[in-house]
Amino acid sequence: MYQIFKKVLRNKGKWVLVSVALLTLSNTLFNYFFLFFISNMISKRPIPFLAGYDWLAFTVMLITTLLINKASQGRLIRISYNVLFEFEQIILQKFRMASYNDFERLGKEKLYTALNDARLLSNMPSTLVSNFNALIMILCCIIFFLWIYFYAACILLIVMIGILILYLKRDKIITGKLKEVRLVQDKFYEIVDDLLHGFKEVKMSTVRSRNLYFKHLLDIKTRGNKLGIRAENDYLNNEMAGRFSWFAIIGIVIYLFPLLFTVNDTQTVTFMVAILYLIGPVQLILASMPYYGGVKVAMGRLNEFNELLQPLKEENTQENIPYHQEAFESLWFEDVYYEHTDGRLQKNFVLGPVNLKIDKGEVIFIIGGNGSGKSTFFNILTGLYRPVRGNIYFNGRKLEKEEFPHYRNQMAALFSNSHLFSRNYDDFLLEDSNTEMWKWVHCLDMQEVFDLANTSLHKQISKGQQKRLAMIYAMLENKEIMAMDEWAAEQDPHMREFFYTSFLQQLRELQKTVIIITHDDRYFNQADRIIKFDYGKIVKDFSAARVE
Repeated sequence: MYQIFKKVLRNKGKWVLVSVALLTLSNTLFNYFFLFFISNMISKRPIPFLAGYDWLAFTVMLITTLLINKASQGRLIRISYNVLFEFEQIILQKFRMASYNDFERLGKEKLYTALNDARLLSNMPSTLVSNFNALIMILCCIIFFLWIYFYAACILLIVMIGILILYLKRDKIITGKLKEVRLVQDKFYEIVDDLLHGFKEVKMSTVRSRNLYFKHLLDIKTRGNKLGIRAENDYLNNEMAGRFSWFAIIGIVIYLFPLLFTVNDTQTVTFMVAILYLIGPVQLILASMPYYGGVKVAMGRLNEFNELLQPLKEENTQENIPYHQEAFESLWFEDVYYEHTDGRLQKNFVLGPVNLKIDKGEVIFIIGGNGSGKSTFFNILTGLYRPVRGNIYFNGRKLEKEEFPHYRNQMAALFSNSHLFSRNYDDFLLEDSNTEMWKWVHCLDMQEVFDLANTSLHKQISKGQQKRLAMIYAMLENKEIMAMDEWAAEQDPHMREFFYTSFLQQLRELQKTVIIITHDDRYFNQADRIIKFDYGKIVKDFSAARVE
């Protein structure tokens, strides 16, 4: 991921970064000149070549510093947003090109985490430049201290370094406590998630409801509350100690230095001005420490995410080549195997060998009990899974790895949990003038609820209506092969009967090839063939005419 970060910055142009560095350095030097200028004015030592024009020099430096600071910050904002854009583009593109079984292994949660980590890293250029600016300013102040009074400056620096070490040690302890608070918070959200997603089940049992709240949710929240208060108080104490330590340093300059060294009032005031100048850069760097800790964690997570993406079977499919639909003739599975593995790569389910031939125009029902292999076969049929062994032949042509995207494009798939998108990502026309669309809207009895203007329609209709809406969109794709997983499961009895006895007949007339996973044994006679899976194997393949 570090290499990606370097590449992203390089893509933004090295001259942009160089210009930002120069602007930042100029800004820092002007700030130092301010310090030098003010100290000379306080000590009544005007700069010789500016005699009589001190006010003008001050004004020019102020305006120049303002303009330089604005220019550098503006460029940093542009770089930060461009870095975020590049990071998100790389992550989303890699994720989009992943195969489905690797997507299952990876999980959407890691994608969300990676995007959040990318947002954190996008602030890196701005933070680094700001800290670089602060470090230069601190260095200038140290040199200035030594120039005022060397021995006094050495004692002052020793005290400041000691205070800084104590602050960082306590901050590390407090960070550990805050991590503990976050762990407790994660457990709290797990219980809240149970409450939200299991609300119906919670309402069905008083005991369950009472135990969830009093024994678990309230208990974990109370513990988290106590830990949070303790950690925040420790954090407050450390911050106040760090803030008020500056007064201790000022006290050393005012009361101790006159006892130890021969310092005059002008030197004391000059020390004070330099200390006040130093407070801002030091606090900026200290405030950045938690950010760098977060960056370290984010880098680790992004490296892990990147390693997971590296072996993914990216589908370099020359996406710019226009999609074309190929006339379907046959589909043949030859000794096809697929293996599900657990986190330790141990096999926990094996599908195969599958030997099956599907011809154009067939209506095939896939049946079998839970865990029989139907869903795994469905994912192989739709090209989401690739066989670990065996071959698939489409129209007599053996499918190679790079041909799977083309193969998937030949098929309209309706999954058991088909997602209805909030926007039309397809090329078909969703407008009142589309007569084909309205034909299927009326055919599936959706005219009362179908509303083109309502983009959140799928959130307001029943599960059965959602599936009918998905079927309308699938028909508009106009693919020759249609694969469905339990499409009729959530339909009312009237629509279920219409689907099997009438709608399938319309698909036959359109010469569609239809493969359906179903448990509706009442309608088995509507299929041309019935294929039964059990323990990952085809145990029966028979004509529906044999169904009594």
